[in-house]
Amino acid sequence: MGLSIMSPNWIILGPEKTWKTAIEQGGIWGVKERLYPEWKALERGDVIFFHVTKTIKGVVGVGKVGTKFIQDKPLWPEEIDEGRVIYPLRFEFDIDYIIEPKLWKSRRISPGLSISEMRRGVNLLQDRTVERLYKEFKEQLGYTIAPNRKGDSTYLKIETVETEGASSDHSEVQQLVFEIGKLNHVGSIMKCNTLESERDFVILRMYAQKIPTTWTEGA
Repeated sequence: MGLSIMSPNWIILGPEKTWKTAIEQGGIWGVKERLYPEWKALERGDVIFFHVTKTIKGVVGVGKVGTKFIQDKPLWPEEIDEGRVIYPLRFEFDIDYIIEPKLWKSRRISPGLSISEMRRGVNLLQDRTVERLYKEFKEQLGYTIAPNRKGDSTYLKIETVETEGASSDHSEVQQLVFEIGKLNHVGSIMKCNTLESERDFVILRMYAQKIPTTWTEGA
């Protein structure tokens, strides 16, 4: 089991036409109800990378999550064509940096995503992918990404690799993280979202009045 303490970085995947609509609408994204766990785990200020599928096959921008909301009004071309809402779970996002659309294909960044980072429309990124993206944005695009520096929350990502004859016990994992919080003198309230994948993993968000400096800085 691997344990990392970090602010979350997500990747949002969608076709070119959908991304252009989202940007034209002032920065709005939506997902289907089956992605409720991921949508619920997103919080204001979380870093998100914009990945355009199919025609572009790469990351073209980065931003941060804004307000989340549920809407029953068709927005994207697919929804308007069918006259119904397909992506009711929505959120606003700020654009920190984006490549000019006409240059998406020539300047896009290929992050080399793992299967687990591409399996759904919203995916939590692994540490090594985050490091690669931050580096590529700086070296290729000349833009330095400002990581999330929340003072009221810290994210603990716990991965459990399933083995034959063994199963993950989420209550035990929660208790482990709670004990870690106590050792660091953090009075915490935890909420757990289980995201289905080939490898079972849990995101635990810990809230406290005071977070140790080393945690806040993503050490």
